[in-house]
Amino acid sequence: MPLASKYRDVRVAATMKASRSIFLTVAVAILVCLWSLVAVATPGDPAPYFTDNLTATSASTTVTNMEQALLDRLSAATTSIDAALYELDRVSIRDALIAAHNRGVLVRVVTDDDDGYVDNAVHFQALESAGITVVHDNRSSLMHNKFIVIDGQYVWTGSTNLTDNGLTLNHNNSLLFDASNVATIFTIEFEEMFESGLFGTAKTDNTVHTLTYDGSDLEIYFSPSDGALTELIAEVNNAQYTIAFSIFSFTDDALRDALIAARNRGVVVRGLWDTLGAGNQYSEDETLCSAGVALKRDTFSGILHNKYMIIDAGSTSPVLVTGSMNWSNSGENSNDENTLIFHDADAVAAYAGAWETLWDAIPSSAGCNLGGTIYLPIVLLSDPSSTPTPTPTAPANVQITIIVYDPSGDDVAGEYVTITNQGATAENMTGWVLSDVASTAYVFPSFSLAPSASVRVWTKSGTDSVTDLYWGRGSAIWNNTGDTATLRNSSSQVIDTCTYSGGGVSANCP
Repeated sequence: MPLASKYRDVRVAATMKASRSIFLTVAVAILVCLWSLVAVATPGDPAPYFTDNLTATSASTTVTNMEQALLDRLSAATTSIDAALYELDRVSIRDALIAAHNRGVLVRVVTDDDDGYVDNAVHFQALESAGITVVHDNRSSLMHNKFIVIDGQYVWTGSTNLTDNGLTLNHNNSLLFDASNVATIFTIEFEEMFESGLFGTAKTDNTVHTLTYDGSDLEIYFSPSDGALTELIAEVNNAQYTIAFSIFSFTDDALRDALIAARNRGVVVRGLWDTLGAGNQYSEDETLCSAGVALKRDTFSGILHNKYMIIDAGSTSPVLVTGSMNWSNSGENSNDENTLIFHDADAVAAYAGAWETLWDAIPSSAGCNLGGTIYLPIVLLSDPSSTPTPTPTAPANVQITIIVYDPSGDDVAGEYVTITNQGATAENMTGWVLSDVASTAYVFPSFSLAPSASVRVWTKSGTDSVTDLYWGRGSAIWNNTGDTATLRNSSSQVIDTCTYSGGGVSANCP
């Protein structure tokens, strides 16, 4: 079966495509972060969890933060646990389900027939021996969900298979929701499989898709009945400033084209790809690289198993897309999957930080279009000046006036860009974007620049004020050997640019 639709939860050897394109290093430059580094998010509402295992070389039995959070919730269950699990070999989770059943909680389980019930037979049979009913899909496509509904109130979902590899070696994410309306939607989906025995294309679109969670819009889609990939593409088409994604398998042409179109209209697009997934002959990574999208392929021991996208982080309209679905024909049209689209600033910020942690952990040699690195599969260019400087397309009342790129002492502490309003009226800069030649982007918060006033955008962290804004970076942005600063408004129009050649401390922009 193609890799896009069937894969094991372990790292296996893969033969990379013979047509792998050529990387030409034109300058030493690593694309640096948009958001501050966060390794493991502090639980909020919903509580986000990320596998904190960048240095792992093998699976472990040590309980992780993510795992403990789920164990705590399972241990507190009082009435019901409905679990749709693609795989299960984590003994702690298995035993927690059995313990819940033994104390009178109604535990029901749905799994995949081959990768779940057969490959993890000892664990699913242990559930059955304890008196827990396990239903599997009995078909070639996958029951690929990884969600649990607890007490009709809590929902655990994401990319994490509840296996030793999934929790301790592979790179995954999960969310824990506390809301009966979310739980009701997932319960309807669960019972369609468990009670009615309907999987894949036999299911119908029978759930509410849009609701409010803690004041933010939340959309929930199940595959293959609900058109989840179409909804994801719509979000990409609406992106204004930035897109960052982390994906195991991505073979969908329409989503690929939407990302290229977003980049071409000025959206900063960056992606993280699993190397094994990129080995699929239908993978879209090479096409995106040749279109100029900045990508990195993972170098970790475990699988980069995430399936999430972050859109317009730091803006007034941030979006998180996550769930169990790989962006493929099988994920959209045959597997049982769930996809969440969450318009929530806190959730987006947590995922953005986790994404940046992964991005920084992968060397630039494993990527394309990383600032000074140009990816050209047919024609090799050795002159970085061949990348054109954007031409301003709107009146430049607001201008970049100074770039301090090589201050005395620590670059991060001393770097800043001064932006001045030369006009006679205040300029609303909310959602504007300041970026370097590597497309590292700062999105302005709610901010207005008074006439004849200036604001400094510092690389370091700090408290924003009317005169100083802070990027929150842990590493330098402005290259000492030369760079280009570009300022765009909220409609992605280029307002001003400033290019300097380096060799000094700062550059005065005309």
